[in-house]
Formats: sequence, C-alpha cells, structure tokens
Amino acid sequence: MLLTTHDDAINIHLASYCRRLNPEMRVVSRITHERNLEAIHRAGADFVLSYATLGVDAVSSATQGRRLVVLGEGVDLFTREVPPSLRGTTLADSHICAQTGLNMVAIECDDAFVTDLAGDTGLPADGCLLLIGSDAQMETFVEQYE
Repeated sequence: MLLTTHDDAINIHLASYCRRLNPEMRVVSRITHERNLEAIHRAGADFVLSYATLGVDAVSSATQGRRLVVLGEGVDLFTREVPPSLRGTTLADSHICAQTGLNMVAIECDDAFVTDLAGDTGLPADGCLLLIGSDAQMETFVEQYE
C-alpha cells in the first residue's frame, strides 16, 4: 500500500488501518514533517520517505557524484567495480549477502546488465556490481573485499 496524501495525520491513520486489514501488507508512506516519522512507524508503515531525508540524500548523492535513486529510508543503490578479490568467483562463492547484508540486483558488463542472477553466476573481472543496502553495509563490503 502506497500512502501519499498531503496530510501526515491521514497517512498515519491509513497506515494503522491498512496494518489492521492485512498484517502482511507492505505499507510505504511519505511524510511532510520529520516529527511524524516515529508516529507513522508505530502506526505500521514499513518504509517512510520524508522531505528531510530526500533532501539529505539528494545533496549526498550530488557531492559523491552518484545518481539519486530513492529506495527507502537509509537504503541506497550502489555501483562498484568487481574487486580483485572477487574476480572470477561465483555469486555463491562470494558470500556478499551473508558477509555484508547487501543484495546484488545486477551485474553490468560490456554495456549490458545481467539481472537473472543465480548462485553460479560468475563475477567478471571487467564488470560492475549493482548492490542495494545501507551505507554501513557498503562500508563492510569495502572493508571485506577491496
């Protein structure tokens, strides 16, 4: 359920209502005022986007030379060259998810994207990994593999 009214109070009410209707439903909402972040999470929202967070992400992406991709509060899309320690290994043998918590969503190689990843997918020496996760998880990746 995506809640995008222009009123934080209505979004909080709807998050609570949706959570009671279906406890398994994923509830995503936006809020205008940062002070309502805790309230909407308590009401049952799984992911919340606030103007303040979007502003920080936009500035951070611009200063780091990254394209802004908004996936959720504290979740980013990272692009990294395949580190030398992982070149020629398979996705299963890399243990990236288990070691870092990052999720690999694609491999870019020769201007093409491979998105149907499996355990036996090889990590090419001249490729880039597209990973989803937090800044802390990306730091763990850098410490572990680069």
